[in-house]
Amino acid sequence: MPNFRLGGREVRELLAKRYPVGTRIELESLCNRELGMPSVLRGTVCGHDDQPALLMSWDNHV
Repeated sequence: MPNFRLGGREVRELLAKRYPVGTRIELESLCNRELGMPSVLRGTVCGHDDQPALLMSWDNHV
């Protein structure tokens, strides 16, 4: 897991290296309660943003 004490650019680079576009992910939990986002969603990383966060395409999101 990235060290979030690093600057934003460094964290974005670590996320992009660890989770490149096309990486398959299974969501185990969220740090906050997103409505309609149950655990055990599966999807594919389709990009990265400046927060830094992963942009996902979820397979089984209703």
